[in-house]
Amino acid sequence: MSRQLPDLTFPSVNYGTHESPVTLEVLLYKGATHLSIDKALVQIRKNHLGKPEMERLPLTLRLHEFMQGKLAQGGSKENLRNTFRKLCRFIRWCEENHRSPTLETIADDYVAWAEHLHHRYAVRNEIRFKTAYGEADDVGRALSSVLNLTLGLLRYTKLHVARGSRTKLWTSSQRADPEATFKFGHMLLDICDSLSLEAVYGSLPVTVSFRDGTSWVEWSRLKPPEKVKGILDSTQSSAAVVERSRRRYEEDHSPRTRHSLINLRIEAEMLIFIAQTGLNLSQAHKLKRGPMRFQRDGDDYRVYKSRRGGEVAFKIYRAYRPLFERYMKWLDALNLTTADDRLFPFVYPTVIPAIDAPPRFKALRSRFSRMNTDFHGPLALRNTRVNWVVRHTGDVALTADMHQHTPQTLLRHYEAPNHQLAVREITRFHEITDPALSSPGPGVCVGVGEAPKQLEQFDEFTPQPDCISPAGCLFCWYHRDQLSDDYVWSLVSYMRLKSIEMTCYVPPARDAPKHPAEAVIQRISAKLEAISAIGAEAKRWVAEARDRIREENYHPAWDGFIQCAESR
Repeated sequence: MSRQLPDLTFPSVNYGTHESPVTLEVLLYKGATHLSIDKALVQIRKNHLGKPEMERLPLTLRLHEFMQGKLAQGGSKENLRNTFRKLCRFIRWCEENHRSPTLETIADDYVAWAEHLHHRYAVRNEIRFKTAYGEADDVGRALSSVLNLTLGLLRYTKLHVARGSRTKLWTSSQRADPEATFKFGHMLLDICDSLSLEAVYGSLPVTVSFRDGTSWVEWSRLKPPEKVKGILDSTQSSAAVVERSRRRYEEDHSPRTRHSLINLRIEAEMLIFIAQTGLNLSQAHKLKRGPMRFQRDGDDYRVYKSRRGGEVAFKIYRAYRPLFERYMKWLDALNLTTADDRLFPFVYPTVIPAIDAPPRFKALRSRFSRMNTDFHGPLALRNTRVNWVVRHTGDVALTADMHQHTPQTLLRHYEAPNHQLAVREITRFHEITDPALSSPGPGVCVGVGEAPKQLEQFDEFTPQPDCISPAGCLFCWYHRDQLSDDYVWSLVSYMRLKSIEMTCYVPPARDAPKHPAEAVIQRISAKLEAISAIGAEAKRWVAEARDRIREENYHPAWDGFIQCAESR
């Protein structure tokens, strides 16, 4: 029966030696989605899963057409597998709930499945909302395309983002952390320095040392002697055999035994290359080795892979050229380019992945995890580079051209908010537009660029001006009053805050010095009397401000502080 079915595979996808090809044929057999692809195909060939559910065929053909179209648009194999896994989980749920998903019933089946996901998230608390929404969104996109729906099936479910919700800005993951990035780069460079040709083909183990004094030991997939049972138990007759086998392994100076060390350095070199050139992972993975020519371009180098006037392969910084040339000499000494002509030729003695599958940096990830050190992948390094360049140059168009983007793409997908930069720009704007600096306390400051200066007529118990505390501003020589009702309201509100502080103050002894808030209250009272003496309008401002305070209508600058103080 399976021979009579149409081809539901994806021939355009390249697979490795140990990868199972994705095929939608498993969606037609009841129970096949409960198994892995290879096991399901074996059961189908042996007729252990019965006959295919032919009523599912029209739906499966349209799903295959949708997924084939995504591949034609540039979709990756990982996205294909991800969509396939989620479809399998959806079909599996349908079978467990006695539903047979067909083209006619798929919309109702999907809404019921989305309700199940929402119940797991909201009631049973088994999964997060992000997981439930991601599952329903991906499957909903595929099924909506199959049914030719414009708005999509997800709108008929409870799994949708709340209206008006926004992503938080300046979270810890979005803040630039140059120190962590620089530390990661230094560690990558230390790995490359430790894994020289002599170290890779030398005696085992190899010690990878870092500039901060830490290190780790590499046995190149050979177990340490203390973990080998045949060596620990000297009474066993196999001890000599184990020793000879280990000796032969250590004396075999070839990629067959040292491929883990070689791949570890290539992973580190690849991440350094991506951080320096700004290329994405797929571009760097496909670069060919070949002869290269460097042409000076200011402080950078243009790297050509052909004669003069040819296409520029990538650009590098001048300081990176010696490291890049050292890496290419290391590759030549290993003689790896005879079997693989790529710039980063990973060595796989047994498992051979698909040629277009980029590395996942599993070796570096596992080692950095053991050291409790953050790992920065290719995307994180590329984003860090883009934001570093745009912040130091201030030129979005130049940064976009350097990284092969349009300015709109760079601003939409790469530029991250930077709290320090925003504060600096806002401060610069106010310095240009404001005639006087706003002080921490009520009023303004005319001491632009000057150190705070204490008024002479006050005693030692009055607050010291420091340009930080609002109380200090009132006793600074550069502080200036404002003749306005808003300023008077702010003064009276601030006096109310200081009154609450005085109420909560319990002196530790009878002869304890007076509280600084007392001096602030006296200072504000003197200012209010002076303002009232100016004229009838100013006197009305003071009276109105006092009435507002009695009505608990405080100035916005102090309202929150007063409420917190009163609640305490």
